[in-house]
Amino acid sequence: MGYEGALKNLGLPTLLTAISIILMVWEASWITYYRFFHPLSKVPGPYLASISEFYRFYHNYIRRGALYREFDRLHDKYGRS
Repeated sequence: MGYEGALKNLGLPTLLTAISIILMVWEASWITYYRFFHPLSKVPGPYLASISEFYRFYHNYIRRGALYREFDRLHDKYGRS
């Protein structure tokens, strides 16, 4: 029995579980890289902003372009660098 036979024996829940685990490990590795090994990881700031683009998306689209005001607040909180 080759790979084809082994794949036929796997059910859909098993394949979905495997894909989910692979995606979680992939995301965890990116978060680890961005948080600890990226050149900008030493710059202080919010945790969510350091690991994803959601922070920028939230302030630009959900709060309708309020990111520039958020920069002023972050500079007051973390200092200017």
